[in-house]
Amino acid sequence: MNSVFSNSAFLVLEKELGPDLFYKGLKLHSSGAVQNIQVYESVVTGTVKEGNNSYAVEIIALQDGAEMAILCECGDASKGSPCVHIAALIIAATAGDYDTLPGGAIVAQAATASPNPSLPLWPEPAAEVIEVNYRQLLGRLTVKEMREIAAKRAIPLGGIKRDVILETLVQNLLKPESLHHALDQLPVDSHRVLDFTLLLLSSPVESAGVDALIPYLDAALAPFQGGRSASLCLDELSKFGLIFFVANQLQIPVQLLGQPVINPGLFKSYEGEIERTESSQPYALTRLALRLVLLGQAGFLELEPLPGRKENGGWPLQIGDKPQGNERLILPGEPFLKAECLQGLSRITSEPEEKIDFIAHISSEGNFWEKRNPRKMSEHFTSWLQLTQQEQSRGLFWVAANLFTAVELDAARNEYNFSVWRSPLGLSLDQFLFHLAQDRLRLLGLLARAPTGQWLEIDTLLRVLHGLQPFWLPELYLRSAENKTRKLTSPLVSWIKTGNKTLNVLDYEAWSKTFGQFYVMALIHTFNWLDLCEVAWRYKQPVAFRISPFGEYLLGRRSSFNQPEVNNPSPAVRFEQDGSLWINPGQTDPQLINLVLLIGSPREHKRASDGKMPHDLGYDIHMQGLGHAFEAGWTLEQIVSILEGSMHQPLPAGLAANFQRIWERYGRLHIYSDIALIKFADDFCLPELLSNTSLNQILLFAFSPRVVAVRPDGVARWVDELRAKGYTPHLEGSSHVQ
Repeated sequence: MNSVFSNSAFLVLEKELGPDLFYKGLKLHSSGAVQNIQVYESVVTGTVKEGNNSYAVEIIALQDGAEMAILCECGDASKGSPCVHIAALIIAATAGDYDTLPGGAIVAQAATASPNPSLPLWPEPAAEVIEVNYRQLLGRLTVKEMREIAAKRAIPLGGIKRDVILETLVQNLLKPESLHHALDQLPVDSHRVLDFTLLLLSSPVESAGVDALIPYLDAALAPFQGGRSASLCLDELSKFGLIFFVANQLQIPVQLLGQPVINPGLFKSYEGEIERTESSQPYALTRLALRLVLLGQAGFLELEPLPGRKENGGWPLQIGDKPQGNERLILPGEPFLKAECLQGLSRITSEPEEKIDFIAHISSEGNFWEKRNPRKMSEHFTSWLQLTQQEQSRGLFWVAANLFTAVELDAARNEYNFSVWRSPLGLSLDQFLFHLAQDRLRLLGLLARAPTGQWLEIDTLLRVLHGLQPFWLPELYLRSAENKTRKLTSPLVSWIKTGNKTLNVLDYEAWSKTFGQFYVMALIHTFNWLDLCEVAWRYKQPVAFRISPFGEYLLGRRSSFNQPEVNNPSPAVRFEQDGSLWINPGQTDPQLINLVLLIGSPREHKRASDGKMPHDLGYDIHMQGLGHAFEAGWTLEQIVSILEGSMHQPLPAGLAANFQRIWERYGRLHIYSDIALIKFADDFCLPELLSNTSLNQILLFAFSPRVVAVRPDGVARWVDELRAKGYTPHLEGSSHVQ
């Protein structure tokens, strides 16, 4: 997920909702299901999509200050307790700066809309939010403490009144140069501790208290010789106004929760021998995703059936598997695609099976097809096609970084032969997968701080991550001094074993050869396949990595990335004598696919007798399909140009004449049994909405700059989009709007 919860917000939410409902709501929110969030003084409203249904949700803080009313169209909330849709709305609303209103209603000072996969993972908060946050944090300090921060940051203060000092300090802290000055003044070890603290906040340890954090921070500092203790570094960060202590709870300004600052002091350069490297290939995975979805539409993707669930905790168990004592084995996940399907796809794409299965996971989580039915493409896929190739890659990157799967852990277990166990009353499956996703984001948070252009040691990276271990491994409770003599009773536990021997994961060597390999697999598979980084190998072991130029774009350091396209001498399209169009999905671009899906329908394909899949996919071109393309804004010249460019030759004469005839007839007569009219207040609104919204996808005809006709079946979705962007459309006679 792309939101960052504070420790206190995370723990309060989980306590109020209960762990099971919290994690279910969190998973629903992370899928982008929560839309149209509106936050008022005592009311939070929104829409939550689940499957094919959409539910209106409302949370109202009652005036007596004792409770809050919850309403959801699903009906479950009428029983007096929150449903998963209410949980998802609460989590979405608190993804901004956390606060509570009178009456116990959990709301946000600045609500955030559903995640936009074309944006960076760490969007910077608005200046207004930063200002309010600083005023709250600094307002708790004494005048002496405020003057100390001003002196450290080289901020001149005038006057003796508290309010004047506070206002002067807040306005200066908003300036980027003030933050840069503070970071530049910090000793290296304090800068490291600041970064470690920010990483821990995305997945809190046992407590949000400072005492519980210090053992983790000290362990993360261990790989760097000569550093001071984490406690001294935290005191220094406090004096600079980079962190705040409130009742022994650590508070971080939202300004620091934005895009991470590059910190070379977190890494060590690799100076050893390199035998080979795996370079970044921008857009390669994007093209593979495109090809996979097209093969799915043609009927060549065969999904593994969903694994069976055990009632106690929702864990899949193999037939005949029995609990051993008080423990149960967390089994490796099944491949997403069937073995024969993976083998066939690997042959025709020349890609390893694990990479194909990985992109199948991403395509499914991105809702590129209907769940468990890859023959039916979804609106999400057609919307993804409208993005630029750069934005498409960033969209895949966003989905992959938030995957609720055990892909990397399964790869590590297969490679290093270890197992993971849990107590029968321990983590649910969703909780376990959530923590794996948080670990992936923790690694990504470190990579986001890495410099570019140099090889960096993987071993140092692992040692830092070992210090910042997730709190659901039971041995790590021993790091906190107060837990050394206390029996471990928390249900949020799991164990790692080799054979029948339980490993002590506090030992780096044992951890690095087992669970630590989860991070290695995320690095050499997930993020390397997504073109974020390059990997260097020695003696068949990955030893170093470096952030690629395209990785800088994915992380939001660059606003764009331009790489010359490789000219493919082989044509991507051919026409047969019967007028059918055949494409090679491995050589196509999204614009061509977008056109083909508009003007044609896929032909039935059958696998050859030897089980092989075809390299080319056929589509029948229809006059109605050409009409859809014209209605969507395509011109005959554009269509012919794209097809001929993909064919490397002119269109067949008969086909070109047929296209010309349809184009000439188009627009002579339009009959609509049901249309929707849109009226604009001025001549400038239409061009603005055409460029900033999906209006062009439902536009039928423009009568004038102020009146247009649109397809009624798309009005409701477009109205939702307008409201999400801050417009307030007025609806008249809106029976078609649900």
